[in-house]
Amino acid sequence: MAIKEVEKRIIQPRTMLVVLIVVLVVLLLSFVLSLRIKFLLHDELQIDLVPLDASFHITNKEAANVTFKVQNRNFGECQSICAITLREIGTGEILYNDTRGLSHNEEIFESFRFPAPGHGSGQFLFSFNLNCKNIRSFICPSTEYPRYHTALITVNYDLTEEERAAQSAVLPLLQNWSAKIGRASYLLNESSVLVARIPKNNLDGQNFMVQQQWLEEDLSIKQHFFDEAFEVWNAENYTAALEKVNAAESIHLQEYETHTNSTVFLLRQINDNRAILSNIWQKTPGLLQAARWYANHTTVQNYLLLQEANASAQEVLDAQTVAGNIHTEARLLELASHADGSLESNITYFNKLVDTGYWLQRLTATQLTFAGIQVSPLSTFECPTLVTQSALIAALNQSYLNESLTLLLNASNISVETNASGFATNYCGNTSSSMPAALVSLSKSPIVIPVNISLDVPVVELPFMNISIPEPMCCAFGECQVCCSGCAAYPVLFLHGHSFNDANNPEYTLAYVAEIQQALEDSGYIDAGILDVTSDPSTLEFGEWGKSGKPVTVRASYYYIRDYNLGPYQLHVQQSERIENYALRLHEIIDVLKYRTGSPKVIIVAHSMGGLVARSYMDTFGSNSVDMLITINTPYHGISDNVAKACTLLGASKECDDMTQGSVFLNRLNAKPLPQIPMYVIRSVGCTMGVEIGDGIVTNESAYLEGVVNYEIEGNCTDALNSDLHSNVMIPRLYPEVPELLKKILLEDS
Repeated sequence: MAIKEVEKRIIQPRTMLVVLIVVLVVLLLSFVLSLRIKFLLHDELQIDLVPLDASFHITNKEAANVTFKVQNRNFGECQSICAITLREIGTGEILYNDTRGLSHNEEIFESFRFPAPGHGSGQFLFSFNLNCKNIRSFICPSTEYPRYHTALITVNYDLTEEERAAQSAVLPLLQNWSAKIGRASYLLNESSVLVARIPKNNLDGQNFMVQQQWLEEDLSIKQHFFDEAFEVWNAENYTAALEKVNAAESIHLQEYETHTNSTVFLLRQINDNRAILSNIWQKTPGLLQAARWYANHTTVQNYLLLQEANASAQEVLDAQTVAGNIHTEARLLELASHADGSLESNITYFNKLVDTGYWLQRLTATQLTFAGIQVSPLSTFECPTLVTQSALIAALNQSYLNESLTLLLNASNISVETNASGFATNYCGNTSSSMPAALVSLSKSPIVIPVNISLDVPVVELPFMNISIPEPMCCAFGECQVCCSGCAAYPVLFLHGHSFNDANNPEYTLAYVAEIQQALEDSGYIDAGILDVTSDPSTLEFGEWGKSGKPVTVRASYYYIRDYNLGPYQLHVQQSERIENYALRLHEIIDVLKYRTGSPKVIIVAHSMGGLVARSYMDTFGSNSVDMLITINTPYHGISDNVAKACTLLGASKECDDMTQGSVFLNRLNAKPLPQIPMYVIRSVGCTMGVEIGDGIVTNESAYLEGVVNYEIEGNCTDALNSDLHSNVMIPRLYPEVPELLKKILLEDS
């Protein structure tokens, strides 16, 4: 009896221990199961970032200051870790990089200061990035799926009042200086060509060459000072540019004008002298002809004329000597002009003498004919003939013959001699004498006819220095351009799909899009994060997101509704509405995005139900504000069977009703023509859905849309519910072909 009592006492504690263990195991399993369900159905990590973007307008002596508040709204069972970076979009430089651990509901603050560059005007873009995830543990069965947040910081900087005053003052000075340098350069180019044409033996030309060299050196110095001032101007340091211009020596254009005009005058003088010399050379044969005649018919009178011809020849030789040696054009002009006059006088006298002799020869022949004496007529003047005929007339001694000769001489207007006998005595000697030295030298000198120097200067296009006020510069992805508005490609608006659990925050459905936004940065799309629809447009500059020329991408939720009470706009979540209501909110989102970027249109990339919201928006408001629509796994023909049941069980019933196959909403939407814009449909397949295939949520047949470009992505479902391909296709590291396809479509459209 005692033994049984002892055994009973031992068995009871063991039973209780077993029961306790069983209870603990059940509780533990229940806890684990509840955690699994909680993490499966709810958003395990939500990171709040305030502000979503920041915009500043400052001057060059100011700085923009911004403080970001980051709050961790994860499950209490988890610890989170966040990588924080600040990057300048223009250069790609990482300005700040840190990793922070955050517990449940913990807040951290990150403050940054963005000083203006100190000169010029333009825009800087910075990207504040968060990459957060929960740390997996026994009590935190996290998927460790990262959540990304990006805040675009826009810093618009401009000149100070002092800089603007200096800019206004220095601009006309630089423009005037540039015009003078351009004019001086043009004149020096012209004079350089002309000075090079001055004969090297010209003493005046040597002086011009010295002056040319001095002016070129002077202009080079002034050009150097101008280049320095212009470089400072281009660097938009207007105060320093004004100081340099004021300190520089001015350009006296009159010196350059005078030098060029004097060079032209000298060359014209040379050409005039060459014309005289050419005339002299052409008259030289006439002088030599006269001299030979005088020498061959020696008389006292001819001897004197021969000496005059010799003096004229010496003057020609002197002019020739000066023309061939170092000289000034004034001296050459003096000698050449005198020689030309002497030549003209000698040749004219000789020609008149020969003409007189010829007429006397004809007249005496005529007299002798009247007297009955036959003589042979000659066409040229010959002294022996005149001497013979004069002697015959003298022998006749008939007065009427002398009277008739006088009448004939008067009729012929010959005044050298009026008596043939006297003319023959004075000019027709019968002996010869030698030629004087100057005439001999002249007869042996080669006749050189100088060529005129051309005054034409080839037109040289000198570089034009355009000095204007520099435009504000905006930079992104290593490229800078003049800031503009509406010049960028259309912005890309990403829309999320249906929230599987309407208890989740809308940002849960937006999280999948963030990675695609980052992937598109490789193609020049600026990631602007989540669009802040609470922004007051009156406090923002129109089109400031589009100044860089690069398009932006944003993600936005049509679950948010703005509260238009007095004071700042506030957001409220309403995610249990009809799709038509979401289309109304999308209208507000598009208007905000168009205002921020200055773009007349947007490109919509919508996932799942977001595609139906976009279609409904265009059905209501038209497609004038939409350039292109790209949808991913959108149920154009509805959801059905277990998916439809699960949607209404956990999700918002109204939007689930609208998406159900055969709904009034879908029937009405599909009965209308497609919008007249490019449309692309991307659908993923690989999961068995009863007798059909699809992405686990939307069947292949439902996602296909007739009349547009359709693309198919192959994948598979990996979760217990056989449904995660629907969302996983939005994750670039799992399906990199999706962002690549988006890039291809966007590139073709742009």
